[in-house]
Amino acid sequence: MQYRHAFWVIASRLILSTATQVAFAQKAPEVGYVFPPGGPAGSTIQVKLGGYDWTSDMEPFVIDSPVTLTISGPGSKMLVPQPPYWFGPKANSSKAFLIPREFPATFAIPTGTPPGLIFWQAANANGATKTGVLMVGHGAEILEDQHRLEPQRLPEFPVLVNGCIQRIEERDQYWFTLPESTWVTFELTARRLGSPLHGVLEIRNAKGMTVADAVDSEGVDTCVTFLAEAGERYQLSLHDIDFRGNRSYVYRLNATTGPRIVATIPACVQRGKTSEVELIGMGLRSREAKWESINTSVEIPATMQGNVFLATVSGSHGQVIEYSIPVSENSETVRGANGDQNHELTLPCGVTARFSDKRDQHRYQFRGRSDEPLRIAAESWRFGSKLDLSIAVVDSTGKEAAENDDLPGTTDAGLEFTPPADGIYTVVVTDTSSAQGKPSSIYRLSIEQPAATFALTIPQTASIPLGGEYNLPVNVKRIGGFDGAITLTVAGLPAGVSAPENIVVAPNKNEGKILLTSDMTSAVHASLITVAGTSTIGERRVIRTATAVAAGNPVARVASENEVSAMLLAVTMQPRAEVVPAHSGVSRTAHRGTTYPAEIFVTRKENFDGPVIVRMSAYQQRHRQGMNAADVTVPVGADRIIFPCFLPEWLETNRTSRMRMISITEVPDPQGNIRQLVNYKDDAISLSLEGALLKVTNPGREILAKPGDRIEIPIEILRSVKLPEAVRLELIVSKGLNGALRAEPLEVPAGKNHTVFEVFSKSDARLRGMRTFSIRGTALQQGKFPAVSQTVVKVFFEPSRAAE
Repeated sequence: MQYRHAFWVIASRLILSTATQVAFAQKAPEVGYVFPPGGPAGSTIQVKLGGYDWTSDMEPFVIDSPVTLTISGPGSKMLVPQPPYWFGPKANSSKAFLIPREFPATFAIPTGTPPGLIFWQAANANGATKTGVLMVGHGAEILEDQHRLEPQRLPEFPVLVNGCIQRIEERDQYWFTLPESTWVTFELTARRLGSPLHGVLEIRNAKGMTVADAVDSEGVDTCVTFLAEAGERYQLSLHDIDFRGNRSYVYRLNATTGPRIVATIPACVQRGKTSEVELIGMGLRSREAKWESINTSVEIPATMQGNVFLATVSGSHGQVIEYSIPVSENSETVRGANGDQNHELTLPCGVTARFSDKRDQHRYQFRGRSDEPLRIAAESWRFGSKLDLSIAVVDSTGKEAAENDDLPGTTDAGLEFTPPADGIYTVVVTDTSSAQGKPSSIYRLSIEQPAATFALTIPQTASIPLGGEYNLPVNVKRIGGFDGAITLTVAGLPAGVSAPENIVVAPNKNEGKILLTSDMTSAVHASLITVAGTSTIGERRVIRTATAVAAGNPVARVASENEVSAMLLAVTMQPRAEVVPAHSGVSRTAHRGTTYPAEIFVTRKENFDGPVIVRMSAYQQRHRQGMNAADVTVPVGADRIIFPCFLPEWLETNRTSRMRMISITEVPDPQGNIRQLVNYKDDAISLSLEGALLKVTNPGREILAKPGDRIEIPIEILRSVKLPEAVRLELIVSKGLNGALRAEPLEVPAGKNHTVFEVFSKSDARLRGMRTFSIRGTALQQGKFPAVSQTVVKVFFEPSRAAE
């Protein structure tokens, strides 16, 4: 063991000393999506984790939650987006989808886990991913049937559907009926999940008339409410606003019945008090599609834990309406209709207000003291309103003393302000949105005197090279006039990584550094670490845990929604190989529908002579309309390989197609654990497309049949003189028709251009109306490189004998 450690000390020093001379571009993994994207508390859900440039040795983590995540199997092949594709100018201007691999995994969600977002991530020896999200629910959930041929029926409400818009131009459709007339709300959650889906919801009745719709044009998720009649069949359609789609377009669609509350006035209520509250919503009093309100009393116990109170109120038709309302420690008031322009606020306070159509500024006065720092906030987005607020503080002479438009990650505004002198100051609240005058367009102004304290922030992910160093930055936010020294400590470091003791951030300084050091002999792993700061404020010993901003939810209503208390630190090893095309920077010519044998050069590092896996990268330059390649392994000691790239027959010839690659090498860490090291080079196999060598067609006319019939399909095969090969024909059906159609593969010899392909159908209920499938022809160039062409067949199945 001593000799082994000595070897690794020497080897690691050599690696570090040469890293700057032969620096391969290490490729860290990136998080993609999870499907299904959520589940109810008290359940264990089987999911697929979509990751970009992941390896088989990924380590999963869950942050700040009792939920556990386990990767339960190997990753899939690269999942290239399936047809249809964009063509023409839209294809050239659209950003390419990332290409994932999917790993089977299990989320165990304990009973009692509160509803909301769970942050998870993963790491390997190349680095750590950013965070992804999983949403915990509290009611009945179902999965979208992704292989259905007809709209999917929704069961008894309330129900939540986990779904995905998998392809361009896809629409997910659901139908439902209700036993009695009631208000129905469909709430779409996609952007909160990190999904790129900007959803469009459309509901039609049995006559095909649109009864309600909603469009998420702002990318903040959307919902729709309408009055459903008893016994009426309704159909809901969901698609992306630009009709885009791929496997990352996951969503949760929550269907509930009863009135929908969109705002409360006041927006917050005081702990330990009974408050009069106006509830604003649709359907609270009548069956008309209009905004209405109900007044009620809410008593908040002084001993209540948490900052959100769940309450109920009886509607005018006897229904029980559930709603939630935030709780504060301040005195909460409502701005009067006359604006209360000259009313001096008593601090601390919260004021709820609503902009009218005619007024675009609200002004509030307060008395400030030069020795009392204040925290001032104007919040609208937090409460589901869409005002875009800014605030300014002006002194008695009208001079602006402070201002803020948007806080990070939100359109809400806020600032900390210490009056330069005692006196009367005015807060000016301005809205620049177009949402004024709507019943839900409320905001809350709060002015507080924060206690002296501090907050710490750190990055959410970081990497440290084996045997190297990482300077962890710790940002300090000083609050309420606090200016003392802060002692920093680190917990949870990976084995072999150490930090100095008694790291001190000097008084009045706003940043500290923690030098982390990795030894050269430990196992290479990742770990969630925490940083804490300790200081004495007055006679109190105060400890604050540093927070980091999690990714995955781009539409958080408040910043704290994305705050986590841990950073994922990954120990990394340097890649050992790099792959580049033999004709780097030069476009080669290839035929559509064929396989191009690209020659690849392999550069090895640190005397590594083991196998090298060459894989298409998750990051491609543009939509490649299905261009793909399987993994290829470079043998021991070899320095070049053929990388077959398949070019579908529909690739456009007026543009260059490119294939980028990564290399993967397996190397043991100092403790003998095999780790996979990934290198990425921004270079590509560049191909200019010519016409196809093979074309398989059918007459294209509609074929009439009955379920159970044998269907004869005439096929014509066109070959180039460059492809004097036999063609193998086979049936391709969607998963929704698996088992309903079958056919034996047919070998068509070279020189024969016409044949009949037989398809056998079953008496299956799925075979009704128009159904499409494909017949694929494959010829092997040089006996090993496929040339492929497909033809689409349309068959109209007429009613027949009873389906099986």
